[in-house]
Formats: sequence, structure tokens, C-alpha cells
Amino acid sequence: MILVEVNGQSLFVKKPVIAEESVKYLKASFSFSKDWDGYSKVAFFKTEDGEPLKVILDESNDLYAGDGAYFVPQEVIVFPHFYVSLSGSKGDSKITTESIKIDVKESGASDGQEPNEPTLDAFSQITQMCTDAMNEARQMSEKAEAVELAKNESAESSESAKQFASEAKASSLSASESEEACLEVKTFVEEKTQENAVYNEACSENALQTSTDVKTCESATLACTEAKNQTEAAKLALEEGVEWVFEGGNAETVDIKALLPTIDKGNVLIYSETGETNKRVRFNKTFKKTPVVTISKSIPSIKIQKVDITVKEISTTGFTVSLYSGGESNIPITVNWIAAGE
Repeated sequence: MILVEVNGQSLFVKKPVIAEESVKYLKASFSFSKDWDGYSKVAFFKTEDGEPLKVILDESNDLYAGDGAYFVPQEVIVFPHFYVSLSGSKGDSKITTESIKIDVKESGASDGQEPNEPTLDAFSQITQMCTDAMNEARQMSEKAEAVELAKNESAESSESAKQFASEAKASSLSASESEEACLEVKTFVEEKTQENAVYNEACSENALQTSTDVKTCESATLACTEAKNQTEAAKLALEEGVEWVFEGGNAETVDIKALLPTIDKGNVLIYSETGETNKRVRFNKTFKKTPVVTISKSIPSIKIQKVDITVKEISTTGFTVSLYSGGESNIPITVNWIAAGE
């Protein structure tokens, strides 16, 4: 594995012996100094005369190898060497680094082999991640639709209806899980679309953290009707590009296009303490009205009993992140945020 320490615009590399033409074997791991906090990061790999290949440093990328490492694109692992550099962007700010040469030894093991599939470019990496996530969401919706079919079949007798009432309660929980899965997909698609310059437009996300209290199912008909409403709202959100909010089983839709003109985003690093930790975050711009703020968290692969993150005290200039940890202290947690409004 190639270990790359990024300190400002300087790179310090610990590199092993590398043989050419390996595929999804050679990994690169990156650690960044604090002045990179809040920046979206991209690694560039290139040969002596070739065009640079981008690798988006995001754990959702197919090139993510786990434990903070990413596979080096196969096209650049050729004798005698290749180069690596990085860049980061946050609003109007951009950081670039020097380019470091990585030596590669010759290998004759690949003589006569079929050519490998090329590494996806940055746009294709994002498109593939979105497609996989959307397929998973549709599968969740199909499972919820099966609840409605089961209801019709079980209504043939009063005894089977009683049994279905119990099953419908569990199905409502599945519908709630479907809601969360679809919401995560929509959040992911909008965030990645905004980062990709090919689209040349911003998208907003207004993902709401919801918790639904499932009440005792009084009848099979009532429980299945609620499950059907939740599923139809989730499908509408994915197909028509609208935000949806669940309150007591009733779905409402809100056109998100009005939120597009003014969007701000970034991330902040918080070190957990046992109990509650608060940190104030300032926007990169000032909104005319109080915006909607959506957050997600990224936690290292360390066992933690419980971590909850909420947003409070939102104003036109910033907001407060409140973190509650029921586990270990001094764990670095990256909180990504997007603000959308006027």
C-alpha cells in the first residue's frame, strides 16, 4: 500500500515495491493536515505522457478499498513510474499539492493476456454509484408493494385477517425502513450531482431525520393502507424529484426546485466526548432567510456504542452541530452539511 501524508501543499510518501500491470490490488491511503478540513478531495494519477485519472475520495466510490484506502487506477501502474497529486475544493477556495513520482518495476507476467477493463472516469464513477443506490431503493419499494398484495389474499376469512393484522404491523416497520433507504438514495444523488462539474448546476437536499412510532395495529386494513401510502410517496420522490415528509403515516410533497438558487455546503471535524459535544459552524455565505440544513456523518471503523448528531440554532449565517456519544471519547467524526434556501 502507498501511504501518502498531505501537509498543506506538500506530500510525504511511503511506497512499497510496485510491479506493473496489477488490477485492483495496489492501494493508496491518504492522511490530511487540518488545513484540508472541510474540503472535497480528489486524487490525480498519471503516467509520464498520459492524461491524469481522477479518483474521488469518497467511501461510496467503487474504487474505495476500505480502511480509508483507494485502489490505484490500473492504467497508470506501468514501468518505469507514475505520478500522484491531490486537490481540494470548498466554495471558491481550492488547494493543490505538488506531484510525487512513484517508481514501478517491470513485470512479464501479463504477456498474452486480454486487456483489462479501463478505470471509470470521475463522471462515470458518480453515475455508477447513483445507479446502484437507485436500484436498491426500487427493490425496497417492491417489497412494500407486496404488503398490499398479501392483504388482499389474507382478507378471505376473519381468522386469516387477524393473523395478517400482526404481520401488517411488522410490514409497517419495513415500510419505515424503505422510507429511510429511499431518503438516503435521494440525498446521495443530489450531493454527487452538485459536486460533478459536468452537470453545471446545484441540487439541494432536505433530508429529514424522522422516527415513526408504530402503534398497535387495530385492523389489517388500516396497517396496510399506511404502508401503501408510505411506499407510493417514496416512489413519487424518486421519480418526480420532490421532497417528501412523513408525519403520522400521511405523505406530503414539496417542490424542491425553489431551493436551487442558493446552496452552501461543507464539512466540519468534531472529536467526540462521552456525552454531548456542541460546535458552531458558519456558512460560507449569508442567506436572506433561515435555510434548511441537512447533515450526514462519517465515523472511522471503531466500535462506538451510539452516536447521534442533530442540528440546532440555525440562522442566516450558521448553525450549531450537537453530537451525543455513548461510546469512546476523542473519536474524529466528520460531519458533512448542505444548506439550501434564499
